Order: sequence, then C-alpha cells, then structure tokens
Amino acid sequence: MPVQVIALLLFVYAAVRAVMVSLTYDESYTLLHHVLPGVFYPDTFETMPANHHPVNVWTVWCSTHLFGTSELAVRLPSLLAYLLYLVATAGITRQVPSKPLRVAAFLVLNAHPYLVDFFSLARGYAWAHAGMMLAWWALLEQLERGQVRRLWLPVAFSVLATYGSLVLVHFLLAVLAIQTVRFVTAPRHLRRASDLLLAWMLAIAGLAGLLPYVLGAMEGGAFGQGAAGFWRGCISSLAEHLLYDRPSVDDPLVVAVPLVVVLLVVLLATWPRGGRRRWSEGNLVVLTLPAIVLGSMAMQHLLLGTAWPMSRSALFLLPLVLVPLVVMLTGPGAGRWQGVMLLGLAFVFTGHLLANLNMSHTREWFASGEARKLFGLIVKDAPDLAPAGRVITVSSGQQCFGVSEYYRMRLGLEHLSFTERLPDQDFAPADYYLVESWGQELVDHANWELLHHSAGTGTSLFRDRRSLQVRGVAVAHLDQGPEPFAGDAFHGMAQLIWVVPDPAPEPPVLVIGSGMVLQHDERNWITFVLRRRSNGTIVQERMIASKDQTRETGGPEPVSVVLRIDERLGPGDEVRFIGLPYILFPDLHLDDRTMSVWR
Repeated sequence: MPVQVIALLLFVYAAVRAVMVSLTYDESYTLLHHVLPGVFYPDTFETMPANHHPVNVWTVWCSTHLFGTSELAVRLPSLLAYLLYLVATAGITRQVPSKPLRVAAFLVLNAHPYLVDFFSLARGYAWAHAGMMLAWWALLEQLERGQVRRLWLPVAFSVLATYGSLVLVHFLLAVLAIQTVRFVTAPRHLRRASDLLLAWMLAIAGLAGLLPYVLGAMEGGAFGQGAAGFWRGCISSLAEHLLYDRPSVDDPLVVAVPLVVVLLVVLLATWPRGGRRRWSEGNLVVLTLPAIVLGSMAMQHLLLGTAWPMSRSALFLLPLVLVPLVVMLTGPGAGRWQGVMLLGLAFVFTGHLLANLNMSHTREWFASGEARKLFGLIVKDAPDLAPAGRVITVSSGQQCFGVSEYYRMRLGLEHLSFTERLPDQDFAPADYYLVESWGQELVDHANWELLHHSAGTGTSLFRDRRSLQVRGVAVAHLDQGPEPFAGDAFHGMAQLIWVVPDPAPEPPVLVIGSGMVLQHDERNWITFVLRRRSNGTIVQERMIASKDQTRETGGPEPVSVVLRIDERLGPGDEVRFIGLPYILFPDLHLDDRTMSVWR
C-alpha cells in the first residue's frame, strides 16, 4: 500500500504541473509545426525538426483532436506514459520481501525532479522512459521465473522506447542481444523458436520504420548536437540537470564521478555469493545490459562521429543504472549493509525531490515556466497603453519568444508582435520586454517600468515608459493589394515607401509593416524588412521571417514587423517596407500588405 500511495502522490504532482507550468519552446514547436499540421513523419531534418519524436507527435495529435490545445490536453499522453512507468517500477520492486526496502527501492527509481519534469511535458522522453522501464520489468520477470517464452515482450517495449527517443536504439539492440543469447543457451525443451523469431521481426520492423528518420537526421546534422566527450559533456551535463542546481557546484563532475564510483563498487560488492542459478543469471543480465548500451554508444561515436547524448537526451542513463542497482541491493545474497545503503539513497533522493517541488518551471526551460502568466499580464495592461488598431510590440529572450507563437494562438494575441533578442544583442525597442534571468543586465532602468518578476524563473516583465507617449495617432497609411510572387528573389517585392513630411512627427514613432503571407511549405518564406534611410544612408533596420510568425503552411497567415524610432526624424527621410523571399521556389503569395506610421 505505501508504494501505491507514493505513486499516486507523484502522479498528482506531475498532473498539476502539466496544468500549471507554461508550454516550453520545444513543446510549442512540436505542436505548431508537427502535430497541428499533421506531420506524422518529418521530411526535413535540421535543428528543430529533430524534435519530432514520433510516438509523442502521434499521441499528442490524438489528444489535441479530442480535447483541444490546452497545456493539459497537449501533455495528457506524457501523463499516460507516467502511469505506465509507475506501474513498471512498482512491478520491479514488488518482489522485495521487506516493506521498508520495497518503498526505498521504489523511491530510488522515482524520486528525481528532473525525471518527473519530462512526465509533465509533451516530449518523447516520457514514452522513452516508460517503454524502457516496461522492458526492464518484463525482462526481470522472465529472469525470475527462468522463462524463455515471450522473448518478444521486452523487445516490443524497447521499440516503443526507441520511438520516444531515438537514442534508445542502443537499449533496443542490447535487449535483443540478451534475449537472443538467453534463447541459445536455454535448454531445448524450454525454448520456442517462434518467440525469438517474433522478437527479431519486431526489432527489424521498428528499426526499418526509423531508418529514414536516422538517415535524414544524420544528413541534416541533427546528430551533431550533443556532447563532444563522455565525461566532460555527456555525464557532466546530465549531472548538472539532475542536481537541479541544488547544490550549486561549478563543476557537476565533482558530484557525478564519486557517485558513479560508489555505484560501481556497490554493484560489484553485491555480486551474489551462491544462491539459485536464475538469480546469478539475473544479476549477470542486469549488469551486462547497461554495458552493451554504453559499448554501442561508444562504437557509434567512434565509427560515425555521432555526438554523445547530453542533458535530457542522456537522461535514460539514470534508470539504465538504477534498475541494476536496485536489483543487486535487494536480491538474494544482499546483506544488511546493502539494505542500509538503499535506505540512505532513498532518503537522499527523496530529500532532493522535495527540495525542488515547484509549480512554476522545469529545469530545462525554466525561464519560460510562467510565460502564460506574463502574456496574460500584457493582455490586461495593453488596453491602457494604446487604443485598438495599434500593434503592441513585445521583445523577449529566446525561451519566451519560443512559446509566443503558441500563446498568440491560445490567448488570442493577434494584436501582439514578438521580436526575439539574440544572445549577442540588446533588446529591440518595444512596448513590453520579457527579460529572462540571463538578460537582467540589459534592463534600461531609466525608461522601463517593472510590472512583474517571477522568483521561480527569474523572468521579469517590463513596460517601456516611452510607449505611453505613443498615443496611437496614425501619421500615414500605405497599402498594396494582392501580390503573388514568383520572380526575382534578389530584388524582392515592390516596396512601400513613407517619406517623412515637413514638419516631421515628434518621436517616438512606430512604423508597422504587415501582410498576409501564404507559404506552401517550410522550404521558402518571406522576410519582412523595415528600413530607415537618412540622406541615402541606412540608419536603422528591423526584419522578421514569416516562418517565425506563421503557425502553418498552405494557408494565408498574418505577419508583421515593427520599427520603433526614438530619434528625431528629418523631413525627406524615408522608411521602406520590403518583402524578400528566401529562395525563388516554391512560389509565395503576399496579400493586403500595409505600412502604418503611428505617433
């Protein structure tokens, strides 16, 4: 009963987080560019398209078509995966004879804040870990019973894990190899050839379905993203995130390396001395499987130059190591001190989880954890800033900008225009600024007013006091009708030009260029440019690509670019609104292009 109670509490915590924490950059991208357009299998493999985790896309597509696009609806499949993970870990620990040790073993497998993060996010890692733990459970059950029937079951769960995260292909190959060896070495009367054949057929079919994905990802450079080294990269990044910044250490390897050494010593010290043969086989298998996985990863790295997995991609190493640890510490031959060590680990892990309980953020994308709340504050405040008809501008860091596309749709923020601050740049002039923790030194305290600061995420919302001076009075309005384009990509489309009159309007001035863009696919897009010239020289420029604002291809979508001018304009100065296609084909269509000047 205590295990079931703990499992229920963990699930409720993850479910509440799924409702409370804002969508992350990666979740938003997957939803808008893969799930809603129905891209069930990607055809481009660059940086962000590598975020297409097949089983996550498929299950989120089903969930959103049934329940809409709220945070909970998008994350329901991951919560289902968490239920499977909890059932599997409870099944693995049910054979532990001592109730306190059973609870401790369950906590060791579950009490990790960074692991729980991904069961409350719409990412493929939830299904990867659920499939992996189900495979462990099925394999351990077969080892306990000395069974060589249904060899295909752990393999089937491993295929599910691989479709959650491609890096789990190493786990699939390891499980298949172990099941094959178990079949070959088992007495003839206990084995059945059809079981092994089905296991191989499932593995081959699963790998065949992923082969185009693997080849495309390799060609697109997606596999180049990761750690250059195993210790100083893979393990270091994983340790940093597992620590959840508690304690804060300059080098996470200071904690990770001693812990790994201790775990290896424990595994070797608990090698069974005597006992039944099946337990000897079980201990041998649980130690061999992680070794095969690590060996397969090392071979891939050496032969193909593939980077080591890091941070969230390397998270599967945690249950990969902890399951053998729990089995060795609780199996026949384990003594009293092994039980004491298990209880100690459970105490440390549980304390770490409790210290990091929160409803505001995840470790991986913590800066945007309360983005929904901040966007809501902008919606409430914006009517006091300017009358209807004037676009409201928001400049933000990368994580908040990454979710702006989702919340534009979710909260009906069509009147907001978002601009991303790149790491080596200042914030673009705007009405509002979403300043993440690593951009606080760029705050203009003389002109920006703090509206809200999130203690949990370190993200602040500021309003530009100078925006109050822009009363929304239209100075000029230029428009151009439908303009299908399939011509010269270098010169772009016809320009709209505003010539500053005499007398020139007093600053600040907002120039807004907008239009309806139709992209047939993601290969080609239009870059909107607002360019200010003085005496024939370009003195200021803002640009945005339509692919950064459109939700889907194949239909007209609104795109806008905003230029804020705080300096005094001179009569005869020009502001040009330009549309530049990325490449010639496929054709693009631009309708209802307008340029408005506001004071």
